[in-house]
Amino acid sequence: PQILRALAGLVMPRSENLRILDLGCGTGLSGEAFEALAAYLEGIDLSPAMIEQARGRDIYDALSVGDLEIALSEGARDTDLILAADTLVYLGDLSAVFAGAARRLAPDGFFLFTVEKKEGDGFDIGPKKRWRHSEDYLTAQAFRAGLSVAGILECAPRMEANRPVDGFAVALMQGNG
Repeated sequence: PQILRALAGLVMPRSENLRILDLGCGTGLSGEAFEALAAYLEGIDLSPAMIEQARGRDIYDALSVGDLEIALSEGARDTDLILAADTLVYLGDLSAVFAGAARRLAPDGFFLFTVEKKEGDGFDIGPKKRWRHSEDYLTAQAFRAGLSVAGILECAPRMEANRPVDGFAVALMQGNG
């Protein structure tokens, strides 16, 4: 979440009173990192146990158990910021996620997320059964969904066996950025 928070500071001109959707919110670490920017903070996760832990933080205006692709296909086009910290590694093909984000984002809204890095093209599943995505794949999917790339940073979104995992922090924007 701190990587995404830093990225938001670099690419987002507006950073207060935002309607934020936290995809795969887990225990609420991303919500906590972005709470100060939120006028409305909503979290969704597949795990009821994770939602209960997030509820314990008492920072979310709404929490629900559900699938992120379905959540993105529903609701109004009024979300200023969509977050997915260490969530998209559980999905290979991101075309539905990007299309759903484009559908939910307000004009000039942002979609910030982290993924594990794949060299070359496309996406594949890594040795730890987490999906890895290439920069070319991410930019092509953004273009297909009508989103602009506001920034892509190489980073280590998590540690595994005390070693950093290579990844990207990505900022996509509704509109021409």
